Amino acid sequence: LFENASHLRTYTELPKPYALGKYVDSWGCIWSNAHQGAEGQVVFSPLHDNNAIATYVPPSLDIDDWGVPINWDERKKAIADMKSRGEWVSMFGGRLFDRMYFLRGFTELMMDFGEENVQLLQVRDIVWDYQKRLVQKWTDCGNIDELVFHTDFGTQTSTMISPAHFRKYLFPMFSDLFGMCKQAGIRVRLSSDGNIVPLADDLSACGVVAHDPQFRACGLHNIAHYYLGKIVILLDL
Repeated sequence: LFENASHLRTYTELPKPYALGKYVDSWGCIWSNAHQGAEGQVVFSPLHDNNAIATYVPPSLDIDDWGVPINWDERKKAIADMKSRGEWVSMFGGRLFDRMYFLRGFTELMMDFGEENVQLLQVRDIVWDYQKRLVQKWTDCGNIDELVFHTDFGTQTSTMISPAHFRKYLFPMFSDLFGMCKQAGIRVRLSSDGNIVPLADDLSACGVVAHDPQFRACGLHNIAHYYLGKIVILLDL
């Protein structure tokens, strides 16, 4: 059972990529899922080849990640209806760092960070430009209380990239997008798994208001130390 803006829907089939099999998303990534109910993983990244980056065109904002058409006028009306009922309006703002390794390939992106290759900036800017236009679409809808962004960059013990690389390459994108939200009066909530507590100060500085740190990966003491007084803690055990 999944809840959307105006009613409840029951799925007779699991939505992609939670069903078994292989699927191509609207970005050109091929997903494979061997365990129904869990999210699959990207097994083909369209930008793993350096030569593909220059000619790559991201999907239209009028379709979702799986090619389903989006009617922004209907979304705007649904949001207004929610607000008129006194509901808290929280919408999905998109994927950030994880979108980069979906497109580039995890190994290739890690090498780009390690070697500070030009491809890193190229892939980041593709995502950054798309996300700016998506955030603007949401802000144009009006009446939104919160945008939720997804960006997994934590492992079980630490971040996938160094804090220094985050500040150099990702902080500008994050602060730009989250600044757009703040300007529109929209709260920013970040969803990111793994241990990312070393980035708490940076995330707060670029505009994250709330985050859902993982209890087992981060540890309660670390969450308290790094988050209290800076970021709203959305903790589950």
